[in-house]
Amino acid sequence: MCEVSIIVPCYNVEPYLEMFIDSLTRQSFKDFEVLFVDDGSTDGTRIILNKFKKKDKRVQLISQENQGVGVARNNGLLRAKGKYVCFFDPDDIVKFDLLEESLKKLRDKKFDIYIYGIGYINNNGEFLPKKTTLQKKEEILICDYDSLVKNFEKLFYETSMFSPCNKIYSKEFLLDNNLLFPNNRTGQDSLFNIEAIKKAQTIYITHEIYYYYRFNRKGSAARKIDTQRIKDDLLICHSFTKMTHELDLDLSYPLNLNFQKYYKLTKRINQKKSNQKSLLLYLFSDQKLTQLFKLHRISDIYGKKNKLRFLYFLMSNYSLLRKGKL
Repeated sequence: MCEVSIIVPCYNVEPYLEMFIDSLTRQSFKDFEVLFVDDGSTDGTRIILNKFKKKDKRVQLISQENQGVGVARNNGLLRAKGKYVCFFDPDDIVKFDLLEESLKKLRDKKFDIYIYGIGYINNNGEFLPKKTTLQKKEEILICDYDSLVKNFEKLFYETSMFSPCNKIYSKEFLLDNNLLFPNNRTGQDSLFNIEAIKKAQTIYITHEIYYYYRFNRKGSAARKIDTQRIKDDLLICHSFTKMTHELDLDLSYPLNLNFQKYYKLTKRINQKKSNQKSLLLYLFSDQKLTQLFKLHRISDIYGKKNKLRFLYFLMSNYSLLRKGKL
């Protein structure tokens, strides 16, 4: 039995794995286990994991055929022995005092989800100025519906709300609510956290940054653009819209999420050398989502830069938004 279980799905991450492992071994808090789930890697990932396992008794190695990150995380969760669960990615790094400082809060009070800030590194492991965290140096406790409504703007805009990597979860909370990751190619994290936040009774948010995400990694599934990627993103939009309706939250939240998804997807589609027309038509065929994109809604778009992007988006895709055709 240990206090924290760290679950790490791995697939062909040989170039980044040793840096991640090094950040784990530097943790000032020692009572944790690491469950690496090798998802059928074909490079040297498994060799590195076996080497680490021989050195550290806290390490478990689970092997599976290539089934995706969702299945890998679920397999780790169902074998986890810790009271708390973290889901980390093996191409990122963690701050040395992440567990020690987080557990000081978790031991004091019982939280279903504990959220911290995210910093960023580039492909060479160099720290970037970019960060995602509370703009004010504050701590936020969400413990009822009123506090959720009051703080949802900060949760949505100032934390990586949809990522599992900047969170520590109560394992009891996850299992009692049957919270598992879906096996979509992309977007599993978002769908999982939409359900988790809906069901959580207590959420604690700190401005402190403890996790560093590798920005724009080459070969990441999230960078691919095809019909399946569009389908996955639209499912996130629908799931989040449903959540905001169920919780009676402001409609500006789904508008902003939908816009960000559409803006990024159209940008990536237009960078492709083929299938642009068919992908754009598929993207804009969902009228339940595109009906939100109206000029009078610009006041609901968050941030000046995004307002300008929204105008550009409306003008660039006028024919698709109006007629559903090029």
